[in-house]
Amino acid sequence: MPIRSFYDGAAGSCLDGVSGLGSTYVDLRHHSMGEKGATAIAHALAMNFEIKSIDLTDNFIEAPGGEQLALAVLQPTNKTLTSINLSDNKLGRAGIEAFSEQLAQNDSLLELFLRNNKIDDEGAEEVAKALSANTTCTRVDLSHNAIGEKGGIYLGGMLITNSDLRMFDLSWNSVHGKGAKALSEGLAANRSVTSCNLGWNSLGKNTLLSLQSV
Repeated sequence: MPIRSFYDGAAGSCLDGVSGLGSTYVDLRHHSMGEKGATAIAHALAMNFEIKSIDLTDNFIEAPGGEQLALAVLQPTNKTLTSINLSDNKLGRAGIEAFSEQLAQNDSLLELFLRNNKIDDEGAEEVAKALSANTTCTRVDLSHNAIGEKGGIYLGGMLITNSDLRMFDLSWNSVHGKGAKALSEGLAANRSVTSCNLGWNSLGKNTLLSLQSV
């Protein structure tokens, strides 16, 4: 359910708009809310008992706002929210680490979209650890980031142990070499993933050939 613009320069408007909205889906894309707006949204979601899905794409949330949202939406007491889209928010390593720490303990989130958030190999390692521990998340989007060879190794290892993930998007990264090989081996061992997008990486001919048999 798309709703009115929340950006009027005051974080309080975000809080008032989300609380008591009466909808299970909230669309807050492209509102330039920044850290203050994200913090207000986090406070509202911490008391959420009705919103199941929220889209915060392209809001300049960055790391501080991301940390506040992670604490609010993924805390064990929040059982309502099942999907959050944080694409195009420049969360960086600190923001991704905060989400990963909470995701490892969360048992209600089903979908997490982190497209284009400057996630590097170290960030990928944190996400991989979280998904290895998480048993409910079925859809993860890590496309358009800066994940390279080491990140591919970490995520490939995660695919071997994770038995709940269904959709995994790692397109438009820089996975190559041993990372590409690890992803191929992980997918070969995995029995739950039904859709995996590895397009626009540097996988190499041997990896592509091995993926054909997965």
